[in-house]
Amino acid sequence: MENYIIELISVAGTFIAAYLGSLWALKNVKKEKYFEERKQIYYELASILPIIDTCITQSDYLRDCQLGGTAENKIVIMEMKLHDAEDRLKIMQESQHTYNEMHEVEIEISNWEYRIKRHKEYLQEMGELHKKLEEFDKSGKKNLLRLFASARVWNSYVELSVALHNEYYCNLGVVKEDIVHHVNNLIFYMRNDLQG
Repeated sequence: MENYIIELISVAGTFIAAYLGSLWALKNVKKEKYFEERKQIYYELASILPIIDTCITQSDYLRDCQLGGTAENKIVIMEMKLHDAEDRLKIMQESQHTYNEMHEVEIEISNWEYRIKRHKEYLQEMGELHKKLEEFDKSGKKNLLRLFASARVWNSYVELSVALHNEYYCNLGVVKEDIVHHVNNLIFYMRNDLQG
């Protein structure tokens, strides 16, 4: 009878040890899976972030310009200002004006042409970035980021999203350095998460 009790305790102990071992292994597998999911989401997000060395912002070429409205509306306003300057130059050429006065208007025309060219490049670049971010959001990856990301990564993502939105739609006080700061913070916190 004692042998049966000893065997029963031995079998129960073996079963409990095997059960605890499998739980521990399952926990490690879940951690690895969780880490791989996080890593995949971070890599996908990093692949759509703007390249800060070549990123164009409106503050790069629209300093000292009072233009209201969204980025799309500003191109119309700039073209109107360009046509106004061209009309003033034609009038000046027909009347008696000094070379310096006409040269100032020519410089103004050249500046508006440059701003319009840069703004078209900006609209192209930001349109592509917004499209990629929208695809990231609509594919459910934003929700996965919210689930798998640390609080610092999520907060950095939200801050970058707000800065990009404000820069594109209202351009109130958002400069390239702000965008660079938020991109760098996001990458820094993602890297820290992946390093453990």
